[in-house]
Amino acid sequence: MAQINDDYLKLPGSYLFADIAHKVNAFKENHPEMELIRLGIGDVTRPLPPSVIKALHKAVDEQATAEGFRGYGPEQGYRFLREAIAQGDFASRGVEIDPDDIFVSDGAKCDLGNFQELFGRGNVIAVTDPVYPVYVDSNVMGGRAGTFDGKGSWSGIVYLPCSAENGFVPSLPLKRPDVIYLCLPNNPTAVPASAYHNGWARGGDIKTSATPYGLPLELKHNGAEELGGPLFWAHYSYIGLDPRKIKDRYADYWNVVRNHALSDYRYCVENPKKYKGYGENCWGLTASYSVKGYAAHCPGENDLGVITPTAALSSFPYTPEESMRALKYFYSKGDSIWGTYGFYDAFSETDNWTVPHYLAIDQCTIAPMIENYRSGLLWNLFMSCPEIQAGLKNLGFEVKK
Repeated sequence: MAQINDDYLKLPGSYLFADIAHKVNAFKENHPEMELIRLGIGDVTRPLPPSVIKALHKAVDEQATAEGFRGYGPEQGYRFLREAIAQGDFASRGVEIDPDDIFVSDGAKCDLGNFQELFGRGNVIAVTDPVYPVYVDSNVMGGRAGTFDGKGSWSGIVYLPCSAENGFVPSLPLKRPDVIYLCLPNNPTAVPASAYHNGWARGGDIKTSATPYGLPLELKHNGAEELGGPLFWAHYSYIGLDPRKIKDRYADYWNVVRNHALSDYRYCVENPKKYKGYGENCWGLTASYSVKGYAAHCPGENDLGVITPTAALSSFPYTPEESMRALKYFYSKGDSIWGTYGFYDAFSETDNWTVPHYLAIDQCTIAPMIENYRSGLLWNLFMSCPEIQAGLKNLGFEVKK
């Protein structure tokens, strides 16, 4: 017998915007003499421009002919549309991209709702408060929200209040979340740049004088400030953001990522805990599966003798020679750490252990970062976007051309 997803039943009876619409309509009935100024998001209020109407009519007319008729489109989007995007959004800005690398979805709202399905039920979600309700509701349906208190909040979600009292700049949460839904600083209606400077940068306290192996880290690594934290800090943000080209009042970000990777490498070569296998050809400490569950591996106390291939392989742009040696060594171990989809997430020669599984968030940085080392493709694409340039400028970054 088919069973319903019980988490769907946890959703409140009505959607926020439906409630707003009911209240607006009730107010208009009771106050017909009043003219409302609508400040909320929702339905459009102005007619479509002539260029859009013309294109729509042309598309409908094409559907009326045998030559022009189209049914279900290809899953990645029509070729003519992807070619137009490649030309108009990329080639026109000096960036070459193959139309086959472009995917046309049904819109950002659906993508953001579906995005949460990539994560397990155990992930802790944080949202600004107030927040666009689909960010919460999609996680309710995904089983991460806990129980509803009847007043608008969920027990399993971390809320970051945005109010006049804190200048609409939420403080960092005391409880560590795994995913945070935030607005971009280049959005003209979003939080000001002070959210970056007083939040993440802690008013300048993010800077550090730590120099493991003579390599200045420049920025603090929470919980691992002396030797540096897990190497994923040098990877995820920099799949698109080009660290070679950016610096601000706190750091030169090429120094940040390169010195982080080099210090991790040198720690493994030094191997102060004398783990089996560590050395010039076998290095890389970052968060991954571990001998006992999951751990944020990094130099020092949280070095558990576990090597995670993504740490060295995703560092190719920073440490090409050291990463290449690691790649060849990992591959030489054969199917003990290699499977259908590449290297397994982690292994320990000390404990003669591996886990024959893959972790998507660890796999996802390897190919993009190797491509950034080869051609700078993702860096060039991302940094060419005017929205990114505007956001960096608003935050006070110096960006090299």
